[in-house]
Amino acid sequence: YFKTYSASKVSVSDVETGANVIVYTRAWNEETLKYEFYAIDHDGTLVRCFESGDSIEWTANVINTMLWQFTEYTNDDGTPNFYYELYNQYAEKYLAPQITGDQIVADDPIGINMNGRRYGRYYSDIVAWDDRSYTYAGLKVENGRIVSCPKNQAMDFYFAVMPEDIHYDDALDTVPTIDHTQYGITMKMKDFGTRAEMSDFLDNDDGGMGTVLHQGLLSTNLGDDGYPTAAGGSLGDLYEGAKEVNHLFIQSTYNATGYYEFDSAQNFASLKGQKGGDFTVYKELGSYDSAGSRNTLKHGQFFPFNDIEAGTFATINGKNLYSTTAEPLPDSDPRKNENLYLIKDVDCYFGAELEASFTQTPSGLDDWGHDIIFEFTGDDDFWLYVDGELVIDLGGIHSAVPGSVNFRTGDVMVNGKHTTLRQLFEKNYKKRNPTATEAEVAAYLAEYFDEGSTVFRDYSTHTMNIFYMERGAGASNLHMRFNLASVKPGTV
Repeated sequence: YFKTYSASKVSVSDVETGANVIVYTRAWNEETLKYEFYAIDHDGTLVRCFESGDSIEWTANVINTMLWQFTEYTNDDGTPNFYYELYNQYAEKYLAPQITGDQIVADDPIGINMNGRRYGRYYSDIVAWDDRSYTYAGLKVENGRIVSCPKNQAMDFYFAVMPEDIHYDDALDTVPTIDHTQYGITMKMKDFGTRAEMSDFLDNDDGGMGTVLHQGLLSTNLGDDGYPTAAGGSLGDLYEGAKEVNHLFIQSTYNATGYYEFDSAQNFASLKGQKGGDFTVYKELGSYDSAGSRNTLKHGQFFPFNDIEAGTFATINGKNLYSTTAEPLPDSDPRKNENLYLIKDVDCYFGAELEASFTQTPSGLDDWGHDIIFEFTGDDDFWLYVDGELVIDLGGIHSAVPGSVNFRTGDVMVNGKHTTLRQLFEKNYKKRNPTATEAEVAAYLAEYFDEGSTVFRDYSTHTMNIFYMERGAGASNLHMRFNLASVKPGTV
């Protein structure tokens, strides 16, 4: 028998003594530019886990062999003495790295150090003094399992807390989020109420087009008011009265990786009834019952002007069975078959805008060593402008489609089609200036790029502007992930 387990990500500095924790590590996948997660089992082997918003989840035997009980030792006056223990209740052994004998667990406590906790960090290495080697021993991953190693090779590990009491229907679980304004990010949303206001402004009401885009609905650049133009004029007129919102991005994801991320297929987010425009983000997922069964509704949806209620589930589309692109979830996905909470009286017509700035580092990497990127998957209309130039155009009423830009390489992908930042800047400029000479085009590109380069100049500062609309009155998906070498406006 197997079951799905879920543990809430937590800073090592916040784990309470006596808590049952999952200790996990991660590996960077260069192809997907995402982490893969692996938890330490009782014998040092690694178990594949999946990040799900604020949680780490996995499917395993009904006996949870990966629980480690955390203990913090203190001085006589109750202050921490910076020694700890991690005790596995299944194996009845302690995590105890020793280089001698390649030991990772022991029958007796050894007293481990976790400097990340000592200095208030989110993660920590796990080390212990090895008398026989007369040095500190740590833990690292080698050949798919945990092994002991010298301290200078020790890896960082992350922690997630297992809940003591699990409730399924009687309560909803909220997820901690970050205040993105402190990083120079501004986000606004507007509830349009009807489809006509948006579609008439864009002069586009085509629906049911699958993944076919309707590009060219907005201008290739932003106007003096900071908005692009459409058939109805400046998009700023359409977004007039939009309310500033905050707290959409998952705190644990940012603390561990530096990414600002929200995925409606992993968490439900609501603005309904909230003061100050802050989202309430739930661990649970929401969907609604249409006239018939639809694969595109059998996963978490993004309807921020609605809410969900504990114990109230969708029935026709009440199971989490498909991805946002309507592909069947694999059996390895721990959230497959999860109940979807019912969204009543769905508000299908809304828009969002977001602005953020970043610095092009010489390596194209952020402080975590990750490529500076922006990724989006969703529906319906979505546009990304960088320094006022249109870079991603996913306009039109359509199913969920992806778009991304990698600022380290200059690569841009729009619904599977590849181009570069330089090519797009050149294309946009020529469209606006059809009689421009080659010298004029070259002079314009030279404002952003070195000769022949597809990436922005080192240390240059750039601004992203995002505009998003849901107007299809069907499924609604939003997955946004980006990182910044951030420079908050007005600061050095």
